[in-house]
Amino acid sequence: MNPLLSDFLGSILRHGLTTVAGALVAYGVLTPAQSTTMVAGFVVFLLGWGWSLWQKYAAHSKLLAALAVPSGTTLTQLNTMPVATAAKVGASAK
Repeated sequence: MNPLLSDFLGSILRHGLTTVAGALVAYGVLTPAQSTTMVAGFVVFLLGWGWSLWQKYAAHSKLLAALAVPSGTTLTQLNTMPVATAAKVGASAK
């Protein structure tokens, strides 16, 4: 993902969370301390969720690269070649 887009979306999300927490405090649903805890907990949740998605994306990319290279290619060779190169090698071997 583009780093600028990532920063932009993160900023919007943080402002949205603080707005929701502020509204809940204003209506007496949460105390200020609870709202801070809620926002912090949600940010930690989102970081864990994002990390999980990134790992799944990386594993899927590696699987596609492994399928593209000829049989007999070692894991070490696959790990050292970029994904685009692995796709080209696989296309030329067919």
